[in-house]
Amino acid sequence: MHAHFAKLRQNLEPNPTFSDIIQTRHAAVRQQLAPDSHLIGSLQRKTRIQPLQGHTFDIDILVVLDDFRGWVSVGGVTAQAALAHVHGKAMESDRYSVKNPTVDAPTITLQFASNVKVELVPAYRDQVGHGPNGVPHAPSGRAYWIPDSAGGWVLADYDYDAEYISAANGLSDGYLVPVIKILKAIKRLHFPQMKSFALEILAANIIPGLVSHYKNTGVPITFPRLLRDFFQNAQNRLNQAIAIPGSLSQPIIVPLGDVIHIGGQFETIRTLIASMDPLADGTRVERWRTIVGDPFPATL
Repeated sequence: MHAHFAKLRQNLEPNPTFSDIIQTRHAAVRQQLAPDSHLIGSLQRKTRIQPLQGHTFDIDILVVLDDFRGWVSVGGVTAQAALAHVHGKAMESDRYSVKNPTVDAPTITLQFASNVKVELVPAYRDQVGHGPNGVPHAPSGRAYWIPDSAGGWVLADYDYDAEYISAANGLSDGYLVPVIKILKAIKRLHFPQMKSFALEILAANIIPGLVSHYKNTGVPITFPRLLRDFFQNAQNRLNQAIAIPGSLSQPIIVPLGDVIHIGGQFETIRTLIASMDPLADGTRVERWRTIVGDPFPATL
């Protein structure tokens, strides 16, 4: 199955067209709207996968407006004002005003052709060191305050989170990122309600340990084994706060109803993977396609 998984990894990579679009759209935003901006989300973490045919390809860009040194009560800026500022800049631009800029906190959305959507996230670098309730956090100067959906601010540690995923990928001998991409393809079919970043965090907290264990015990490292053992280990972590150690980003809490459903899907997938060992390659290919979907190659 090694060759099939190698082909699967190729199939999940964003094609060159999308790679060119990402660079073009980001360069234009830096030139037209915000010189201080960078990619965030799965593009920053290098965990984006090729979208399904006809689905939207999102490009998330952090627009850094300034340093954040105080709350509204002491002269600070509101989240609504930050969104309005970036929306206004887009409306003033001949290039972006025709893209129907839409405020949808925490983003300003620009819709392009070919199902490409750019989402601008207004941000202030944290220099205040505490939340609006006075609760301190450390370090300051690293994370960003971004609008939340309720009209307030939330702290997002984008750069630290991306560096953590990259370091965990190194600790897992480069297996983590491709495992994350395969898990995202599985998620699309079997538990789409789960946040992609929560899945990434679980993988980053599990896969390096599995790789180390396999190496120490002389067990061959394969994607089927990593995926099987991931689902076994992750199932019992769904009811806990999902967070990157040391991150200032908000932990992700999976709703109880989703914990039950997703946990059941995890167990079903784990059982299916575990049952494949004695099967012929052709049957295993069919079963992997039921798990991963069309990106898993039917033939080589």
